[in-house]
Amino acid sequence: MAGLRLGFALGHPDLAGYLDRARAVFNVNSLAQVAGLAALQDGEHVRRTRAYAAACRELFARGLSASGARPVPSEANFVAVEVGDDAAVAAGLLERGFAVTALGGRDVPGRVLWDRRHRPADGRQPLRWRRA
Repeated sequence: MAGLRLGFALGHPDLAGYLDRARAVFNVNSLAQVAGLAALQDGEHVRRTRAYAAACRELFARGLSASGARPVPSEANFVAVEVGDDAAVAAGLLERGFAVTALGGRDVPGRVLWDRRHRPADGRQPLRWRRA
């Protein structure tokens, strides 16, 4: 439930420990928790949401690959893309209207994190991104 900044993760204990260290930054409020529990109890909503996310993620990753990018395989709503100088690429994309997160400051240098649902205000698709 991205609009409420609500999500969860399952993974290896080492990964869970890493995520737990960042949790305070991303904690959610009680209203978001109630909404999340209600959504999880709606099986049809969960099925539709998972199918939509998977289809969009695959389309997004294929489009980025076709444009010369190297997306990292993902099961999330976000796709990490190998770009080299992540800070410079993030700044350049921001100038063009695409907000991405440079991951070098999070100990994952050379990659940016791109929300596969992001569209700039003018409607351009990030799939048209090309390396400079």
